[in-house]
Amino acid sequence: AFERLASEISAYYLLSVEQAPSDNDGRNHRIDVSVQRRGVTLRSRQAFVLDPTGGRKTAEESLIESLRSPLAVAGVPLRLTSFIYQDPKASGKVRIVLAADVGQAGTAPGQYTMGFIVVDDLGKVVASRSEKLKLEPLEGRKNASLSYLDAVSVDPGVYDVRLAAVDADGRHGSVVREVNAWKMAGEEFTYADLVVNHAATASAGLRPDVEPHVDADGVAAYMELYAASEDTFKDVKVNFEIADDDSAPALLTMPVELRTGAQPTWRNALGFIGAEPLPAGRYVARARVLKGDKLAAVLVRPFILEPAPASKGGPIVIPAAFARVATFNRNAVLEPALVNGWLDSIATRSPSLKSAMTEARAGRYSPAALEALSAGDQQIAAFLKGLDLYAKGDINQASIQLNIAAGPRKEFYPAALLLGACFAAGGRDRDAAGIWQMALGTEDRPLVAYTLLADARMRDGQADAVISILKPAYAKNPGNDDLGKRLAVAYLVTAAFGEALPILDNFLTRHPNDPDALFAAVLAQYQVSLVTGAELSSVDKAKLLKYEKAYKGPEQALLTKYVTSLGVTR
Repeated sequence: AFERLASEISAYYLLSVEQAPSDNDGRNHRIDVSVQRRGVTLRSRQAFVLDPTGGRKTAEESLIESLRSPLAVAGVPLRLTSFIYQDPKASGKVRIVLAADVGQAGTAPGQYTMGFIVVDDLGKVVASRSEKLKLEPLEGRKNASLSYLDAVSVDPGVYDVRLAAVDADGRHGSVVREVNAWKMAGEEFTYADLVVNHAATASAGLRPDVEPHVDADGVAAYMELYAASEDTFKDVKVNFEIADDDSAPALLTMPVELRTGAQPTWRNALGFIGAEPLPAGRYVARARVLKGDKLAAVLVRPFILEPAPASKGGPIVIPAAFARVATFNRNAVLEPALVNGWLDSIATRSPSLKSAMTEARAGRYSPAALEALSAGDQQIAAFLKGLDLYAKGDINQASIQLNIAAGPRKEFYPAALLLGACFAAGGRDRDAAGIWQMALGTEDRPLVAYTLLADARMRDGQADAVISILKPAYAKNPGNDDLGKRLAVAYLVTAAFGEALPILDNFLTRHPNDPDALFAAVLAQYQVSLVTGAELSSVDKAKLLKYEKAYKGPEQALLTKYVTSLGVTR
């Protein structure tokens, strides 16, 4: 049947007539087709018979009928897309991968007769296949169409691909798609199509799909690149992007490492983009291929981002510059104002140490320690000796003296602060934070004590602890940006967006053009609205428009996406 179809499909007209009620009698009815043009051989059906009992065609007959039609047949809904690769097993050939959605969303799995033909620009059928198989939705997809996947190797060229499906009840449908199977073998530099799908499926190989459904865990994207020489790839770069549509600015971008493919002159690009920052909806993934400083190609594939489960608490995407935790600065505890405050406190507590304090205020900590020892105060002597060693960079010896001075419960705070600094300087943030936390007590401490402790906890991945440390300190000092910024970041990291928002708004009253704080504030407002579902007030809408206008940074497209998704327009 397929051989006959191949010989007949090169040139034909499809004509139809409306039957009369009397035709449905099971008898032969003659039908004549004629043309006025001379020198033409005409082949057509000479008669037709309509079965009065409504007899059914076989699945193969329905399949051939659908494939013969130059127009799509709508009995079974079909959506078809194609992916083009260089065939690794057939030299010079191009592999066309066909992916189709069969049926409406929610169609039950079932047996189908599937078939396709590939027709070249001369009308010749160069490839065909038909088979009976059970179709099911892709794993993890709910209320989805059924999935079909097949592939065929052809010579480079432009083809019409016709795909047809017949279900168990005899309903049949077809779809026609033009496919450009461009030449890849022997080219100086070229590339294959882009494939995208849910990141969790990447370990088993990305399955081509018409319009993949992915969740917030991320989008995996894959493409192949081919060259005549390995040296070609020295200046080739690939970036994967997510955008609203083909021409929209990128919302998210990820550079991709190229890895050697099936042959030495082939490269594979596989990358993952976390989709947590994005609202649910339709997007496109783009592969932007650069060769040197020139754009070589932009490949695009659509996908649908599913809503994130409520249990995930929404995206946690914070501008890197805003959320970056400061590395420990050893000199932070040697600031003159801080050290002089300690010395003043010691002088008030122990008038007998006047000579020692005179030396210490002059920066001569070692002689000051000897004076304190001579005065009989071993604790202050150990503290001053530890301070001297710490200032000189002898951290290990300093920690010994400071541990003695701090006391078993770290009750002498200046020594405990310096002792914690010794651990932090050695990269032992958890030990440093433990000492600082113990020494903090209930008294008001210098603000640097809270920021150092918060940074150590954050570097150790304990954002909840940062909140418990900074929340009371910020309540007493709401105008302190060092405290406010750190507390806002801790709230964002723990997805406590409602708590972060007023702190960010407060910060922006003093820094109205800070791009990272502006982005974080819009993100927090978006998340609060997403969770509550409440409509924004006119005040909040005006605030978001103000923030959007003030923002000047690399995440402009994403920030605007948040604002517009909340129904805020200029």
